[in-house]
Amino acid sequence: MCGIVGAVSLDGGDDQTFRDRQSAWLERCDSLLFHRGPDSGGTLIEGRTALGARRLKIHDLSSAADQPFQTSDGKIALVFNGAIFNYRQLRDELTAKGHRFTTTGDTEVVAAGYLEWGEDVFTRLDGMFGIAVLDRQNAKLVVARDKLGIKPLYFHHGPRLLAFSSEIKPLLAHPDIQKAVNRDVISEFLAFQFVMPPDTFFRDIAVLRPGHILSADLTGGKSVAQRAYWQIDSTVVDHPDALDFEDALTLSLKRCWDADRTAGVQLSGGVDSSLACILSGRNLDIHDYPTYSVLFDDSTAKYYLPRSEEKYIKRIAELCSLKNHNWTFSADKVRPALAEAIWYHEQPLYGPSSALYMLLSREVKETATVLITGEGADDIFLGYFPYWNFNLTPEGLFKFFIQRESLEPLVGAAGIEEALAKRWDLLSQPRLQGMSVRQKASVATIETVLHGLLARHDRMFMSNSIEGRPPFCTDHLIRSRFAMPDDEVHDGKQGKAAMKRMLASFTDREFAYRKKIGFSAPFGDWCSDPQWWRGYVDKLDFDLLSEFMDVDLLRSKLAMPEGQEKWSGQNLNLIFSITQIQTWHDIFFGSVSEGSPDAWQANAPAAPV
Repeated sequence: MCGIVGAVSLDGGDDQTFRDRQSAWLERCDSLLFHRGPDSGGTLIEGRTALGARRLKIHDLSSAADQPFQTSDGKIALVFNGAIFNYRQLRDELTAKGHRFTTTGDTEVVAAGYLEWGEDVFTRLDGMFGIAVLDRQNAKLVVARDKLGIKPLYFHHGPRLLAFSSEIKPLLAHPDIQKAVNRDVISEFLAFQFVMPPDTFFRDIAVLRPGHILSADLTGGKSVAQRAYWQIDSTVVDHPDALDFEDALTLSLKRCWDADRTAGVQLSGGVDSSLACILSGRNLDIHDYPTYSVLFDDSTAKYYLPRSEEKYIKRIAELCSLKNHNWTFSADKVRPALAEAIWYHEQPLYGPSSALYMLLSREVKETATVLITGEGADDIFLGYFPYWNFNLTPEGLFKFFIQRESLEPLVGAAGIEEALAKRWDLLSQPRLQGMSVRQKASVATIETVLHGLLARHDRMFMSNSIEGRPPFCTDHLIRSRFAMPDDEVHDGKQGKAAMKRMLASFTDREFAYRKKIGFSAPFGDWCSDPQWWRGYVDKLDFDLLSEFMDVDLLRSKLAMPEGQEKWSGQNLNLIFSITQIQTWHDIFFGSVSEGSPDAWQANAPAAPV
C-alpha cells in the first residue's frame, strides 16, 4: 500500500524549469501522502516526467522493493499503490518465461509483467491498484487503475500538464493547477450522497474510472489518451472460469491473508465479515488472528431502534475461537472527528459512519497493518434491497439513497434530473445487453454506490496507515456472482440469498436472516438533537449556499417548531449533507491551507453547550 504522484509536461518547455518546479512540488507531496506510506519514500525526475511515492511495506519489507522501482535493464520505472492478490501465480508464470526476481513482493512482478505483456498486464492483475509506469523504451507514461476502483487515482489534464495522485490534496498543491469548486455535482451529491466518476468536487480534477488506462506521449507532443482495459459486460455472464461462490470467496480470502505484516478482520457481526471469519478457519485453517469491532451504546436511545450487534460479534468470535478487540465511540468523540474525516476524504461525507472507520483504524494500527473487510458484498450481491419491488429505472433502483421529495424544492429539479440521467445512461449501455434485470442492478450499484464506498474504505483506513482488503471485490468473485442464477443472488425477498443460506448452515436462521441495519452508530439520536449539530449549523454561510440552493427554504427546514425537540427524517439527512458541504468548503477553500494538518482542526465546529 502506498501513495503515488506524478506529472508530465505537455508544453515542450525547458526541462530544467520543469525539474525545478516538480522537485519542490514532490517535496510537498511527500508530507501530504506520508500517512499512506510512513515506511519509505522516493522521487524520480527525468526529462519531462516526475514520479513520487510513499510506501507502506506489506510484501517484502526490505528496501529493495522501495519505490520508484526500476527494472535492472532500465527499460521501465514505476510507482505502485495497492496489492496484487495473484502476484505469486503471475511470478511463477513470468519465471517460466525467463524473468528473474531479486525481491519477494508484488511490485517487481508488476514491472516484469509490463515488460512481458505491455499494457495487457493490467487485465491479468487481480487486486487493488493505482500504477504509473514510465516506459522508457516506448517513450510514454502509462497510468492504470484496478478493475473495480478499490484504490483511488485522481488526475488533472490541462494544456500544459498531466498530473496524477492517489489523493486530491497533492494535486491542489501543484502550482499549475487552479483550485475551484465543481458546482455541477452538488445536486448529485445531495440526491445520492455519491458522485459518479469521473467527476469530483474539484472542477479541474477528475478520478480515473475503474478499469481504465491513461497514457501520455513523452516524445514532445501533447497526446494524452484514455481507454477502458476492462468493464463488466455481458461476456462476464456464465464466464467459463467462474467458481462457485464458496470456492471463489475462499480463494479471495487466501490471497487477502497473504502479507508480511499482521492481518486481522473488521468484524461487524453482519453476514459478510462473519462468513469471512468462518471460511478462513474452515477452509484455510487460519486461526488465532485479531478481529476488530465497533460497538454502540444504545442505552440512551430515545427515538430510534437499537443499532448494536454486539451479541452477533461475540457469537462469531466464540465460534471461531478469536480474540476480539472492540471499542465504543461516544457522540462527543465522533462529532469533532467528522471534520478530520472530511480532510482525509476530500469530499463531503455521505454519512457519519465514515468517522467510525477512521477512529477504528486509529485503534487497529497498534496491533495490525492489514484489515480484511466485508466491503462490496452488498453492492455486488444486492444486499441493499429487502424486497424485489422496484423497476429498473434510476429512481426505482436508487430509491434506497435518493431524497427527491425534500431536495427538489430546495435545489430544483434540473440537477436531480441530470444525476438520474447519468445513471440511466449507465443502465442503457449496449455492453449490458442480454443481462437480466438483477444483473444490471448489480452493475448499477457496483459502478455508482460501490465507487463511493470504496473511496471511503481506502481514505479512512489509510488515514492511519492501515491497508483495507475487501475479498468480495476480486475478479473471481465478480465472475462467480454473474454465473449465479438470479434467485441465488436475490430470491425476491432479500439479497445475498446464497450467502445467507450458507451462513445459516454454520450458525442458524435467526443469525443469518435478521434485518440488516448496516454499520452505523445511533446517529439518529445523536444528530436529531439540534444542540449536537449547533456548531455545524452556526457555521453555515448562506451567501455561499445560495449559489446551490434556496436558502430561505433551507432556513425554514432548520427552524425547530415550538414544542418540537428534535429534527427527524428527511430534514435530518438533509441537514447532515449540507453541513458537510459547508465544512468541506471551509477546509479546502478557507484561510487555512489544505496542505496543513491544521486545516480540519481550524474548521471543526465548536462543541455543543
